[in-house]
Amino acid sequence: MGRSRNYLALQVTNGRNIINGGRRLSHPGKYLVAGTTFTYSAHEGRGCPGQCFSAPGPTDKSVDIQRDSSSDKNLGPLSRSAEDYHKTPVTSGQFDPFDPSYRQQLSQTVGQQSGNYPRNGQPYVGDIISNEVVPKLSAQNIPDSVNYYWRIAGFTNCTEPCGRGNQQTKVVCMKRNTNVIVTIDNCDPNLRPATQTIACNMNICPPAWHTQNWTDCSVTCGEGMQTREVVCRQRVSATHIVTVAASRCGGEERPQSARSCKAPACASWKAEDWRDCSTNCGRGERVRKVYCEGIEGGEAEERVCKGIRPENISTCDMGTCARGWFHTRWSKECSADCGKGYYYRTVYCSAEDGTPLDEKKCSGSKPREKKKCKNKKPCGGSWFEGPWSECSATCGEGVRRRDVVCIKKVGERLFASVKPGNCESSDKPVTEESCGPLPECPSEWFVTQWTQCSKSCETGTRTREIKCLDPKLHPNSACPVGSRPSRRSACNKQSCELPQLDEDPSCKDKIKICNLVAQARLCSYPFYSEKCCNTCTMYRHKQGPQHSNHG
Repeated sequence: MGRSRNYLALQVTNGRNIINGGRRLSHPGKYLVAGTTFTYSAHEGRGCPGQCFSAPGPTDKSVDIQRDSSSDKNLGPLSRSAEDYHKTPVTSGQFDPFDPSYRQQLSQTVGQQSGNYPRNGQPYVGDIISNEVVPKLSAQNIPDSVNYYWRIAGFTNCTEPCGRGNQQTKVVCMKRNTNVIVTIDNCDPNLRPATQTIACNMNICPPAWHTQNWTDCSVTCGEGMQTREVVCRQRVSATHIVTVAASRCGGEERPQSARSCKAPACASWKAEDWRDCSTNCGRGERVRKVYCEGIEGGEAEERVCKGIRPENISTCDMGTCARGWFHTRWSKECSADCGKGYYYRTVYCSAEDGTPLDEKKCSGSKPREKKKCKNKKPCGGSWFEGPWSECSATCGEGVRRRDVVCIKKVGERLFASVKPGNCESSDKPVTEESCGPLPECPSEWFVTQWTQCSKSCETGTRTREIKCLDPKLHPNSACPVGSRPSRRSACNKQSCELPQLDEDPSCKDKIKICNLVAQARLCSYPFYSEKCCNTCTMYRHKQGPQHSNHG
């Protein structure tokens, strides 16, 4: 079958000719049309055995691709008629449904056709469409078997380069009156031919090296080996691959069948963090723990670890040693404008050359940097005087007292008591003064302490001295006789038959109803036992051990 003498032409719809139009033939190349670049190719092998148009798209206006059916051998001006043209509108976004890559290009090949089946076992290459995207009509979504029909338009690529592969037919939908490929929606799906599979590339493949997967590393830790099977094989057919002599693959370099492998180290050196330097200044040492760690994480013998053992002792330089604490003089003025404040000074740790150092390098406690001070100027307080107390005496000489505090206003209606330093000390009111004049005090009876009792039991006596003294403590006889205190008193009235106890000076009766407490047997209660110590002690001895235990 000879090469077709038809030519493709590209024209802007209802506009001028761009490629192979206007009584002239264009050279293959690139042409800027409708907002994109069309590439015109001719007779470039399997990709374009005839004439081809391709473009990345999209277009900004409609274009027509036309096929001229002129048979003029002299390639003169093309004669065209309405029957000679097959127009295909090209719109952006429409691509070949048989091309799985959906590349955005446009291509139609019209050229030498080699029939519908391969010859001599070679793959079919003369498709009426290429493997690129072809122009097509928009689907009407209504299958129409009168105006559209299914057609086998070529084959897929062979699945194998040799040793028998497979190709499948490509089926397209075409318009009857123009033979233009359109979308498959226009054809009746029930009439679509079944996909056919045929054999291709029947020639036996040349021998080649085949490799298996690498085995696991021969060791679980350290260095080991991996191997794999490498054989020379030859593909005879899709189901028959034979192993041949290695010399048959002599033209190719034999892949390696063994290689070294590295698993995690069986043991490795581990070093902990460095500890603090042995000194705060100057040069010292620091140490760390270094050990051999096994693959399971525990410590192993050092002979198992390979490589150089890390150092566990290192020198360290902590810088210049300190000479001591240095400080400035105290500030001349108190920090407070009134009341209490502080004097300040600067204290720092110094090296021999006066350079400041970290305070940790100086020995001893750091001298204080501030001390208390008091400004004589008060801080705005006012003295507040409380009411006077009653006179301390009704005759002779007495005094009365009052509270005086320093207060300060801390709000619109709130006052607070503050320290006296906030008020002017020279203005402080007096807190005590004499009261009177009072009448002269009369003479009074004065007594001494009682003497010791003359007997320890069965009623003894005790005495004391009595004097009448005037307000100036001079002896006087003006004291009223009716209020004269007694000079003698009975004491130790208890019976001598009771056992005599070693008197405890602290064991005394502290309330007046101790006889009633003993009679009511209340001495067993701690409160009364303590308040009536002497009476309760004698009561327990008188009652005997039984009552004593109960008490």
